[in-house]
Amino acid sequence: MKKNSFYGVLLLMLLSLNSCSKRDDYRKISVEEYQNKMKAGWIGQMVGVGWGAPTEFKYSQQTIPNEDVPEYTPEFVNQFNQDDIYVEMTFIQTLEKYGVDCTYEQAGIDFANSEYMLWGANEIGRENLRSGIKPPASGHPEFSDGADWIDYQIEADYSGIISPGMPNEVIALGEKFGRIMNYGDGLYGGMFVGGMYAEAYFENDIIKIIEAGLECIPYESQYAECMRDVVQWYKENPNDWEKSWRLIEDKYYENPEYRKYTEVSPDYWFHMDAKLNGAYILMGLLYGEGDIDKTIKISMQCGRDSDCNPSNAAGVLFTALGYNNLDEKYVSALTPDVKFSYTNYNFNELCEVSTELAKKFVLKNGGKIETANDGKEYFLIANHKAKPGKLEQSWEPQPFTGETKFTNEQKRQIKFHAHHNFTDLVKEAGSERWKIYSCASRTEPKFYSFNDKKNVIKTSLENKSSSVMFFLQDYDLTEFDKAYLNFSVSCEEEGEINLSLKINYQAPMLEETINAGNLTNGWKNYKIDVTEFIGPKVTFMLGHSGGNKSNTDAYWHNLKITSK
Repeated sequence: MKKNSFYGVLLLMLLSLNSCSKRDDYRKISVEEYQNKMKAGWIGQMVGVGWGAPTEFKYSQQTIPNEDVPEYTPEFVNQFNQDDIYVEMTFIQTLEKYGVDCTYEQAGIDFANSEYMLWGANEIGRENLRSGIKPPASGHPEFSDGADWIDYQIEADYSGIISPGMPNEVIALGEKFGRIMNYGDGLYGGMFVGGMYAEAYFENDIIKIIEAGLECIPYESQYAECMRDVVQWYKENPNDWEKSWRLIEDKYYENPEYRKYTEVSPDYWFHMDAKLNGAYILMGLLYGEGDIDKTIKISMQCGRDSDCNPSNAAGVLFTALGYNNLDEKYVSALTPDVKFSYTNYNFNELCEVSTELAKKFVLKNGGKIETANDGKEYFLIANHKAKPGKLEQSWEPQPFTGETKFTNEQKRQIKFHAHHNFTDLVKEAGSERWKIYSCASRTEPKFYSFNDKKNVIKTSLENKSSSVMFFLQDYDLTEFDKAYLNFSVSCEEEGEINLSLKINYQAPMLEETINAGNLTNGWKNYKIDVTEFIGPKVTFMLGHSGGNKSNTDAYWHNLKITSK
């Protein structure tokens, strides 16, 4: 009996091991449950970025006080004109049109042909593409000063949403699309976020979700070190998120060893470092403890890019929770039939294409799609261990050794050309720190004479749906008792433009249509009192978009800030 019992137990153990092995080969989720979680993931992004948008970039090196956190309203979910949402849909459109095995080159061509305004590493990457530099060279530090910025981290949600339980597909998508604009820690931030989404389909434990994200990136990277530190500081200070926030600032902002890329890229680093903002994503996820409002608020209150970070955090949490478990206040105001700007999709269409892409990635990854006895369709997802690439750090990059240029045939597929650099022209005009973004390449960076004025700067739109912007970031107004923004603007006699002014990323304080009917002696002169914004870091965004007439060129003169 003892002998038989021994062999019986041994047989049960072997059967159990065999059963475990089979279970470990595949992770099973119904298509219905995938859609439940995928839908929630997109909504989480929209809710997070909508709620945080009024605070974006207003707080750096300080937390946002409770009284400055916007009150939530259900309408925050409708973020159809939000670049933090629609940019990643360019990647979705490429995958839908050209397949899940589309080339680097096609990914770059489609991004080069996007018509929305971009900033930071996204803008640099797209300008590189339009000048003939193809990915992955377009995001390499040899060609870009934005390699470690937050851009791909902001838009990498799509990669995990369409790759449930498939970390290596997340990594591959990062290699294909993330290298358009990023490298090193900037790339790792996106792979980390995508990895968390992919795991959230199967896991509710936030620590385990974070660990799965970390498995997608090199252990030795500063980005991974930062995320591990945040988890450890949370464990040490579980009831004091502001203490952990201070530890993040002390090590990853104040310590020069973790600011090595600042020397390469000083302009944007203060706001845009991927690992700092990645730390704030985790702060929300960890200290939020599964509560949606708390997760979004804490991620927002950490500051810097305080709409993108809660968007990532909420997207991961919503995915883990699923649409059916969301409170009505997050979904009640959703208008699912409205198209996202610059895309082919409304919300329902986005969910449909996400499902179709997920099916293709399941098969590509070695999985199966089966119909069970209950009549439901299931994903059997091959359970592969994540295989991150070799360590790269942007302040000491490996020399780029591959082909850097599009072929002539590929160049002909790019509709737009790289914009001219207006920096020296604006400086010569006496507006030293202003930059011009997205002026069409057909307009030369030179002074014009127009309507009896000299030293006039002309800006043109790439197309009717685009815009041009004069941008002045973090300008110190503390020496001013009163401050005024002065400029004159004009247009062609048969032309029309829509003028807009934003300060500190807030809602426009000026929106006007300019045409011949409201010009005096061919110009409209502005002296705008901006005294209320006096402070050490004031950002001005002055731009124009197209009016109702065909000629939308704008002419600018004497742009300056004065004390009287």
